Amino acid sequence: IGDGATGAPGAGEGRVTVAAMGVGTGGARVTVAAATMDATGEVRVAAAAMGDATGEVRVAVAADSLLPVASRWGALYSEKALDIQLTAIESNDHTSRNHHKTLSQLLAIERSGFRNWANRVRGRLYTDIGRVSTRLRLYSLAARSYYNAWKAERDLPTDSLAYQEQQAAESIPTQLDSLLSPLEDGKEPQFYTLLIHVKQPIPGRRKSFTHINNVGHTFITLVKYNTDGTHISRSFGFYPYKSSLLAATPFHPSAPSVFKDDQRHEWDETVGKFISAEQFQQIIQSIQAYNHTRYNLNHNNCTSFGLAVAQIGGIEVRDAVGRWPFGKGANPGSAGQSIMEGKFTDKAPAGSDGLFILNNVSGDE
Repeated sequence: IGDGATGAPGAGEGRVTVAAMGVGTGGARVTVAAATMDATGEVRVAAAAMGDATGEVRVAVAADSLLPVASRWGALYSEKALDIQLTAIESNDHTSRNHHKTLSQLLAIERSGFRNWANRVRGRLYTDIGRVSTRLRLYSLAARSYYNAWKAERDLPTDSLAYQEQQAAESIPTQLDSLLSPLEDGKEPQFYTLLIHVKQPIPGRRKSFTHINNVGHTFITLVKYNTDGTHISRSFGFYPYKSSLLAATPFHPSAPSVFKDDQRHEWDETVGKFISAEQFQQIIQSIQAYNHTRYNLNHNNCTSFGLAVAQIGGIEVRDAVGRWPFGKGANPGSAGQSIMEGKFTDKAPAGSDGLFILNNVSGDE
């Protein structure tokens, strides 16, 4: 930059904007006279003069500055600056719903070298990564991020599959063994995660159905992380096998059952937690038992399945039953609304990790 050069403010969060800069004789050290950060999280340098060639960046007057004192460029953020930056990113994600952009911004911060900061700051960052990863259906990345926030930090996954956004798509029937066998890989587990997802017929309303056949769906995700860093994530749900037009309807509620791969299924509400190895094995056994049962709209449907698995994992969702012509039962409209209204309980002992809860209706979490 030449004498008196001016830089225009940029639109991206976290951009350093130099308003005026004078060039000294050595040309590499930058001494910042004043710096502020506005509500967008953008750092603005009001004036600077270049000194010798040490390559260091030092804040000369730090009273109004959020830049770290005596910092290298590789550690751009101070803890206070990160709090402001995360607030801006969270607000923008809530407004724009551009979760892909949000994840990119959060991962850039995570990779910038912040591990010496307070647990609270690191926990907030990893929790944000967990939330947005769940919304992008990157469940392995979400599980690791929540684990880092609540338990013990380890590097995020390095394999590209963990970061490939799963676009919403129709679920396809699959054999249960193909869903469960990868989870039983014989490797030493570090932790297990259970997620319960609900797609309501009408998001944000306690309605059992809308139109003729839109009843919503409830499904689960199981994640296993191994001590060697490998991970497995499987999302699936319990469905009727529609052998006739009236099968699994109020007129003929029973039908054969089938499992479908729900990795790309949309959801409105999600509640999850870390589970023990014993709970994981009990869940596997329960799922295998479901493989030999018939679907019934009134008492053995997708929500019955999801809530039964949730119970084993220590999650109890109350007031999940609704009515329809000629029958009633647990259903996604009621279960999802109960999650939004806080009508759920963590049955784990006091002092355990608790639950992580998200909804895509209001964006609350």
